[in-house]
Amino acid sequence: MKVKVFTKQNCPKCSIAKKLYEELKEMIPTEIYLVDEQDGLNEANHYEVISTPTIIIVDDKDEEIKSFRGTTPLKEEILLFTDAN
Repeated sequence: MKVKVFTKQNCPKCSIAKKLYEELKEMIPTEIYLVDEQDGLNEANHYEVISTPTIIIVDDKDEEIKSFRGTTPLKEEILLFTDAN
């Protein structure tokens, strides 16, 4: 299980998502992607991310389990869907 965090420069809501990433990375596998960069954009396209911030929880096969699009959930909400709960 892994959490993918998608952010963008000049995104007013993304600072909260970045803080969430910092908290989660100590607990569960977590990756952050900047959609302003090519690698981040490629990953965002794969998951059809059209707004930031977006948080996606994926299983071991990189299949989406749950997503929060255009918003940042509480850490506890993320943990409900992961093995870390």
